[in-house]
Order: sequence, then C-alpha cells, then structure tokens
Amino acid sequence: MNSKKFAQASLAVGLSLTGYSVTAQESLKTGSQNLGAPEEGQRLPITFSTGISHQLSSDVDIAGELDITGLSARVGIAFAINEDFTLVTAVNYELADYNFDKMKSPWSTVHTATVAPMLNYKVDEKWTIYGAPILRIAAENGADVGDSINGGGLIGANYMVSDTLTIGGGLGVISQIEDDATLVPLLTGTWQFADAWKLQAGFFDVATRGVGAQVLWDINLDLQASFGAAMHKSRFRLDDSPRNKDGVGQESSTALFAKLAWRATENLTTEGFVGVAVGGEIRVEDKDGDRPFGTQTGKEDYDPAALLGLRA
Repeated sequence: MNSKKFAQASLAVGLSLTGYSVTAQESLKTGSQNLGAPEEGQRLPITFSTGISHQLSSDVDIAGELDITGLSARVGIAFAINEDFTLVTAVNYELADYNFDKMKSPWSTVHTATVAPMLNYKVDEKWTIYGAPILRIAAENGADVGDSINGGGLIGANYMVSDTLTIGGGLGVISQIEDDATLVPLLTGTWQFADAWKLQAGFFDVATRGVGAQVLWDINLDLQASFGAAMHKSRFRLDDSPRNKDGVGQESSTALFAKLAWRATENLTTEGFVGVAVGGEIRVEDKDGDRPFGTQTGKEDYDPAALLGLRA
C-alpha cells in the first residue's frame, strides 16, 4: 500500500517540541502526484483533525481513583513561499477532564492551546531544515490566563538517506510554569523496512500528544494498523480556589497502544485505538513551585489504566 495516503488526511504538523518531525516538505509529498512542486505563493491544503479519548479509572497511591476524558482539535495551514521555503502554521487545542473520586480533587478540567508557525527550508533533495517559535497556554478552568503562558522554540533538520529511510534531529527549548525551562533533543525518523511495514520515531496522537515510536502495517489500500509507545507530560496553572490557590498541576504517563486507521475517502481518515497508560504520575505545587501534595516530593503515582479513543 502507498501509506502516504494516510498522511495526507492526518498531517502531523506538530504542536509540541517534537511535533515538527513531519515537515511541510514531507506534507508536499503525501499523495502528491497531483500536487507537484509548490509554486511561489501557493496555499497548500488546510488540514483538520479532532478526537475523543478516555482513560479508565485506576487507583491513586495516596488514596482514591482517577479517570481522564480528553477532547482535541488541530488545524494546520501551509503556505509555499517559494520552491524552497514553506511556512506551516499549526494551532492545537486540548481539553482534559480529570475525574478524581474518593479523594480531594487537586484540579478538574484543563485547557491547553498552542500556536506555532514553522518555517521549512529545502536545502536540496536530501536535506530539510526547520525552525519555529512556540506559544502555549495551559490552564485549569478559572485560572489566570496571564499566569498560564509559556513559550519557546526549536530548530532541527531531516535527512533522506534513501527512498526508504529518513532520519532527523534537533533541539527544542520551552519555558515551564514555575519551573526551569526544558531542553528537549529532537530525534525523528521513518524506516520502511518491508513493502507493507514501516518504523517511525517522533510525535504521535494517542490519548494526548506524545513522543515515542510506532510500527505501522499497511493491511491493504484503505486499512493501516500500528502499535507502539508514546510518553507525554502536561503542566498547567491551577485556579484561584483555596485548595491550591494559583498553584501548578502536572500529569504524565506512557501510553502503550494499538491503532487501526481506515481511509474512508481521499481526504478523510478515521482511526480508533486501545491501549494502557503506565508510569502514571500526578503532581501539585503551590504558586511558587513548592510541593504541597502530602509528600516531600509533592507527587503521587497512579496504577496502569486502560485507554480507548477515536480520531478523524
């Protein structure tokens, strides 16, 4: 199967540090027999995706239980400045509704919005260089938006070793709410090791966006299966209620997943996934970044939890 057809309907323009592993130059090649080389001033197809996910209830070490329901929407707008430069503007919104049961709830519903314009430069047929600033707002309902802003940037490069292997790397930096800025090495790659099989490393959508690796299997022209693992971390400003007034919340886990994608039409791909979240952790800090969550470390683990979701 020509798996590039799947990418055409689900372009990962990336709204986190590692989200830019799929460059605009790659997007030009997806299903691109009819696109050809970009013309100067050409607006490329706008991409949109939306999804829903649910992480089933699991025990939290300190006491009680936690389940998470997520909604997301993403838009990517690409514009070919000329044959060598392409600008991709990516807008991402995620809602995560945290349901804490049988325990004091440290937070409830969290909103995360990210905007990032990425400039891609096609050096030659082998090399592509990309870079972007990043602006993000991450806040619980009722939190001060002005105290919920962070940002940063990234720079990286992709190299096409052969028709079946592309590798890439770079460096990203982004500020953290009431914490030191984070430096993130960017390691990406795609290796088609058999006619219907491909290995990818980079950024993926599961219950939320995360960095990891996956193996894809093209079952036929319209069906694609994949399995892999992706890590994620979400850090956000809390509301001004007395429980953790203007504090900071953090949740992280690693998703082990299996997905099935169906290309319903030339421009629409739907996918479902199941999996399990492991290594889950929740963390609460006060407004100065100190840790008040009942322990010296200010964090608590939660047990492995089943995941399921849909995306189109």
